[in-house]
Amino acid sequence: MAKIQNDVENSPLVIKHNHLIEARYSMSLTEQRVLIYALSKIDFSQSDCTKLEISSNELLKMFSLQNAGSTLSLIRKSCKNLVSINLDVSTSSTDYFVNIFSSVKHERGSGIVTIKFTEEIKPYILALKSHFTQYKIESISSFKSEYSIRIYELLKMHQYQMVDGYFYKVIEIPRFRKMLGIKETQYKHFNNFETDVLKRAKDEISSKSDIVVSYEKIKQGTKISSIKFICQLKNKITVVNNDNETEEYKTIQKKLIIEMLSVGIKQRNIDKWFNLYHIPVIKRNFEYTLKQYSAKKIKTIAAYMNKALEYDFWQSAEMEKIAGMRLKNMEYEEQQRRQFEDKVVERKQIEQKIKTLENFKLFDKGLQQEILTRIYTEYPHMKEYFMNNGLDGAYAKDFIFVIVQKMKIQTF
Repeated sequence: MAKIQNDVENSPLVIKHNHLIEARYSMSLTEQRVLIYALSKIDFSQSDCTKLEISSNELLKMFSLQNAGSTLSLIRKSCKNLVSINLDVSTSSTDYFVNIFSSVKHERGSGIVTIKFTEEIKPYILALKSHFTQYKIESISSFKSEYSIRIYELLKMHQYQMVDGYFYKVIEIPRFRKMLGIKETQYKHFNNFETDVLKRAKDEISSKSDIVVSYEKIKQGTKISSIKFICQLKNKITVVNNDNETEEYKTIQKKLIIEMLSVGIKQRNIDKWFNLYHIPVIKRNFEYTLKQYSAKKIKTIAAYMNKALEYDFWQSAEMEKIAGMRLKNMEYEEQQRRQFEDKVVERKQIEQKIKTLENFKLFDKGLQQEILTRIYTEYPHMKEYFMNNGLDGAYAKDFIFVIVQKMKIQTF
């Protein structure tokens, strides 16, 4: 969702559409590393990518892996597996599954694997203008858990929503498990899920990446229903005094509560939102929801507000505006480029016509008459024009040029 940056440390960037990050799939750690490495090799602005070469040695170096036969074999096996792995990018209205690689080719002993992406995956990795997430490979290169990479990407999606140094991600546990590709038979008890997935990922992300993560367990009745992640960028960590922060926010909160109640939102929903989201995020999405309601684009304020907060619709709308403006600028620049090229072509044609006229005057009389006769035959109205104006007429060179080209006469 941010502007694509060139990293000052020249660390490769991974860029993914957010739908790809939120897709439901299961991959081993090595399979994820191969995919991440492949994505880092792509120029995001391309509209197509026919094939890509992966260097096993470069991948080993990037993830600080041991250069051993077993590791190289695992990399090649992971490339092969990625041909059959599909991603579930279904929406509430459509079931949609896509494969990543269409083919994998390895010349034995070369250390090079050539891959091709499927057509279906390309919209999620190429020519992205909005709704994308980017990060440096070095941020995840030391992770040892496949879940750490997935959770890191899910959190980085929301970095653009940072307020006062913090950004958040709230996710229901059943949906969370599906995104991570955790089967129903795995980690049945929350304690196991927390120990092997949540805590391990939190510790690994906080110690090895560019963000620090903590989380809160949210209950619905007596059951833990959701996880709220609280994140900070390490280079922007600040100490916030919550007791001291709030005079201005309390005033905003009180006003928001009154306004929400006045449009029929129930108190329990309001309490839940203020427990999960930062006040500025609530305020801007409430304003956006009311704008949608006034335009009669939605029917139920509370239900839409719930979704607006989860996905920060306000921010998405702003990014769409920026993307739209960027596209208009690109179209204008392309139009200017074409006009310039047209003028260059037109100038060259004029020069060629002038040169052709000069050459015509040097032709023998028989060839000149043959050219003029051809002009009079194909363009009868020009005979009188030539009779009256001769070769000095403004348009004489145009017709001579056309006929000389048609007759394929060699000029000099």
